[in-house]
Amino acid sequence: MTQLTRQILAFDLLSSIAASLQLQNSCLSDSNQTLPSSLQRSIHTLLWAAHHCDVPELVIVSEQLGRRFGNELRESAQSNAWSFVHTDVILGLGAEPVSFLQVDTLLQVPAYINIPTLYLSIPM
Repeated sequence: MTQLTRQILAFDLLSSIAASLQLQNSCLSDSNQTLPSSLQRSIHTLLWAAHHCDVPELVIVSEQLGRRFGNELRESAQSNAWSFVHTDVILGLGAEPVSFLQVDTLLQVPAYINIPTLYLSIPM
């Protein structure tokens, strides 16, 4: 897959996330300062993308979400500290997610400490 194709898919995904958030606007407009768990991945992805690409509208959204949920959330999302950012967006915008070698190493840890992994599967 070419980088251009990845970028197109990333921006398409961002567009879908934005549309989904518009439908769930009531969750974002109440007075509660806590981010609903159902929106974590979407919000983190938008905040990360705003920091990693040059789209003025995303910067505005990032600032608004920072005011709404706090700059600590915004900063952690920009660095993907909790790994909530959608991998396709990370790949599409040119940053590297966790490598497959790292994932393979992590999958070997349970066997090393004698924990059965019969039902463990990670989609790649």
